[in-house]
Amino acid sequence: MEHPLLGKLSTLSNEEVQAKHTELTTKLNQAYRMGNPEVIRQLQMMLESYQSELNVRHRKMLDELAGKDEKWKDLIDIGKKR
Repeated sequence: MEHPLLGKLSTLSNEEVQAKHTELTTKLNQAYRMGNPEVIRQLQMMLESYQSELNVRHRKMLDELAGKDEKWKDLIDIGKKR
């Protein structure tokens, strides 16, 4: 679930997204220790948004690497059914 107050995460750099993800994880751990369920849920929603953005970016990088690497071009896919 996307947090409604977050802006476009796609405009941030990879480093900014990763730094914010780390910061939110630290804040979430603090909220768990304080036992505030409302804050915990809000932080979880924000963390899910950042994690989703990181997943999209990582998938895109992997797809780009797989498409450009010539050494895998002639690889036989044994999982492919005829």
